[in-house]
Amino acid sequence: MFKYISKILSTITPGQRLVALCVLLLSITVITIAPSIINAVTKDNEELNNKINIQRKEIKDLYSRIQELNTQIINNESECTNKLIDKEKQILQVINELENDLISSKKQYNPHSYRMISDSTTNTKTIVQTQPNHHKMMQKLKNLKFKLNNDIKNK
Repeated sequence: MFKYISKILSTITPGQRLVALCVLLLSITVITIAPSIINAVTKDNEELNNKINIQRKEIKDLYSRIQELNTQIINNESECTNKLIDKEKQILQVINELENDLISSKKQYNPHSYRMISDSTTNTKTIVQTQPNHHKMMQKLKNLKFKLNNDIKNK
């Protein structure tokens, strides 16, 4: 093999030898330096894997935080709904009490009950039909109204 190289070199001019030598030196230089340049420019797989693992951990942490917040929102909505239902039950209870009071007052009310009112200026007596007393029901309505207004103001 060296025998053929010497024959080839003998047929080449000194200028061509110089160019061949320069190409050979350049090739050797590129082959030895290129890997270190490429390694300096590109990132190591281990470094990229570390970044990916860090990002995956951050994604998992954020996902768990989202789950916690969703659970908290659902619990707060349930609590709010339960409070509204309790208020509605209280209102219904008061309304039922008022209905019962009305029913009982109707049973007690005698449409034929009258009373006499004396007028001292004319010395006459007037007969007036008595009306049922709804003071108790009115008081319950006022209390209900007051509670509802307070609840609205507190929210």
